[in-house]
Amino acid sequence: MNKPEKKGLVPELRFPEFGNKEWKFAKINDVASIVTDYVANGSFQSLRENVVILNTNEFAYYIRLSDLRAGLGHKDQKYVVQSSYDFLKKSALHGGELLIANIGANVGEVWQMPMVDKPATLAPNMIMIKFKTNVSSNYIYYLLDSENGQDSIAKAIGGGAHPKINKTDLKQVIVVLPTTSREQQKIADCLTAIDELITAQTQKLDTLKTHKKGLMQQLFPAEGETLPKLRFPEFWDQREWDEKALNELTTYVDYRGRSPAKCEHGIFLVTAKNIKHGYIDYDISKEYVSPNDYENVMKKGKPEKGDVLITTEAPLGNIAQIDREYIALAQRVIKFRSRDFISNDYLKYYMLGGEFQGLLRAKAIGSTVQGIQGKVLHQLPIKFPCGLEQQKIANCLTSLDALITAQAEKIDTLKTHKKGLMQQLFPTPEANG
Repeated sequence: MNKPEKKGLVPELRFPEFGNKEWKFAKINDVASIVTDYVANGSFQSLRENVVILNTNEFAYYIRLSDLRAGLGHKDQKYVVQSSYDFLKKSALHGGELLIANIGANVGEVWQMPMVDKPATLAPNMIMIKFKTNVSSNYIYYLLDSENGQDSIAKAIGGGAHPKINKTDLKQVIVVLPTTSREQQKIADCLTAIDELITAQTQKLDTLKTHKKGLMQQLFPAEGETLPKLRFPEFWDQREWDEKALNELTTYVDYRGRSPAKCEHGIFLVTAKNIKHGYIDYDISKEYVSPNDYENVMKKGKPEKGDVLITTEAPLGNIAQIDREYIALAQRVIKFRSRDFISNDYLKYYMLGGEFQGLLRAKAIGSTVQGIQGKVLHQLPIKFPCGLEQQKIANCLTSLDALITAQAEKIDTLKTHKKGLMQQLFPTPEANG
């Protein structure tokens, strides 16, 4: 690709065969038709119990935003009876059309309809855009999904308690077009290739996570068992695993109670929001306590690197291990530190395992928000082998976690690359005068 000399409405990055000829502005109404006909709520039915009938032509997909996210044909997919509606005359979706959420928290979100094996129709919160033959729907999808495209859509969204975008305002949204459909398609093909790579890498990540889940089910004994299904060869002749209550194996500090005073900067406060399924997410929520308050806030016991954390409610049962020095812990968090018999690393993975998580939920109280009492939590049983086998299990799962983290970072890098590429492949009207 070349970086053309900036003259008029041109992108920063351009395929060399298309020279420096200026792009043009157009309204969506100039290049497409807007469809808002849909099947009313209540006119669909769920066929999740009858997978056979989904292979007939009597039913059509009913498209909601959740269906596009989860994939067509998932267990909660809704369907309409074709013979009962004449939606095929106007709002039939066959694949390639653009769909925009027109109301609610996701207003303005853009999706491209996948190719389908049967017709589909819109849910009430969706607008369909059908493009003319000289305009690439793939190109417009990426344009509207770009940062500038989302800004253009945002200007057409009406305010109020329930933000929405209507058909009339959507028609006036401005798009920028190359001079030829070939250039449109070249840009779309480039971004599609990156999306396919991201999808492939995401599938690899999902495979690693599934492998880890299956491995954990075999590395720890199931309920009622004293030995795991899978054991490292050097421990085959070792005795059965031991079992003790959590409070016999650890010291603990229960930080539940009054929330500490927060400040703009200072010592990072790990709250229940930060504790995920196996790690601390320092980006999802950033709260701090003053260094002057630290001793008082942590007077029950200061956390150390390696300590294991559990959330006791909202959410229940998320586990993490402290991986940095000098942090504070908030309410709804209990900290464990291994004593004799087990290691912190092993404890973390055991508490992430299926048997322990199942016991947590079985012993939880509350309907809307589930929680567990400390006196119940501390009596939950922990099964454990000798120290060497514990370390072998922990090392195995730690290595797998490292692969998962590296794979997730690879996907983030690809997404960042795609975002930067989109900023250069589409002209910014304001920057071009």
